[in-house]
Amino acid sequence: MQLVKPVGGQRFASLDGLRGIACVVVVICHYLQIYVPAAFERNFPDLFGEKWLVNSPLNLLFNGHAAVILFFVLSGFVLSAPFFRGVGWGWYARSIIKRYPRLAIPALASSLLACGLIAIFGVRYAELNAYSGSNVTTFLPTAVDFRLAAWEGAIGSFFDGKFSYNPVLWTIRAELFGSLLVLVLVPLVGRLP
Repeated sequence: MQLVKPVGGQRFASLDGLRGIACVVVVICHYLQIYVPAAFERNFPDLFGEKWLVNSPLNLLFNGHAAVILFFVLSGFVLSAPFFRGVGWGWYARSIIKRYPRLAIPALASSLLACGLIAIFGVRYAELNAYSGSNVTTFLPTAVDFRLAAWEGAIGSFFDGKFSYNPVLWTIRAELFGSLLVLVLVPLVGRLP
């Protein structure tokens, strides 16, 4: 399969794949945190014998923190690589301008989707917590407020640290400002010894 060569240079298909794997690991982590929290901490009820996973090598398959760090490092590399291939300042200026919408549109969609799912299906946190012993769901919203979900997805998660409808957006602020920092600093200091 031939990838289209973008303006910033060649795509790193293997790194895109590795970032995709990191995303899947984070999704698995979030499900396990809610449904089988003993896979992360020994003080939760061991429902399926998952406590042995905490310190096993299989932990890498659902270690969300390691996957987020890997994703950020790879994203920084992918954002800085075009500079070393000789793209001009214009590419970086356009990338800086496009960065917020590229992150805000999916963040907004995810918050509205979460609010919509709560509106359609309601919440069953109490039953879930009683079964799994998890306390992860105690900070999730139970009310439907599409205005709040829209504000958090588009603005609050980036600039105010508010992300009740999609707690996964705790990383989006770091992703935005970290990527802007890379996009500004690499052209300024990239050629220094």
